[in-house]
Amino acid sequence: MNKQQKNGSRGIEWCTHTWNPISGCQHQCRWQMPDGNIAICYAEAVANGVAKDAYPHGFEHHYYNPERIAEPRKLKRPARIFIDSMSDLFGAWVPEQQIKSILSICAQCDWHTFLVLTKNAPRLLKFADQCPDNLQAAYRCRPTLCWASRCPAISKNLCCAARFKSLIPCRVT
Repeated sequence: MNKQQKNGSRGIEWCTHTWNPISGCQHQCRWQMPDGNIAICYAEAVANGVAKDAYPHGFEHHYYNPERIAEPRKLKRPARIFIDSMSDLFGAWVPEQQIKSILSICAQCDWHTFLVLTKNAPRLLKFADQCPDNLQAAYRCRPTLCWASRCPAISKNLCCAARFKSLIPCRVT
């Protein structure tokens, strides 16, 4: 679990911690920006840069980190915990049992607020009956769809009481 810095220099400002019981992503996101440059997902850029040692088989490999599962229990004060800052919990490649074990910990740690972003909202909907009240979910929108005001209104169907949309931060290469 990583505590996020609030000094404005780095970190994710809308959460207090990130928690990655799984990591790696197979979406391989690439977008052509209006200026013609190609942008990639920020997590892939981090994984291929400063976090390279944590991804010995590459960012596109799925990593299950069972030693991290119980980490939220160690935080006794309420926290806003971003699950999967370096993955997609509901990605097609993530085994169902791993998703269930992560959602179970979220339910057990009801003093925390958990935040999850996914590019696979249909799979998130399949877990509607297992999403605890303290889970907030978002569907990640591709920048080109959001800029064109065509971002799908999937969030209204998500299983969580609190829902939001997220524009994917990109790094231009």
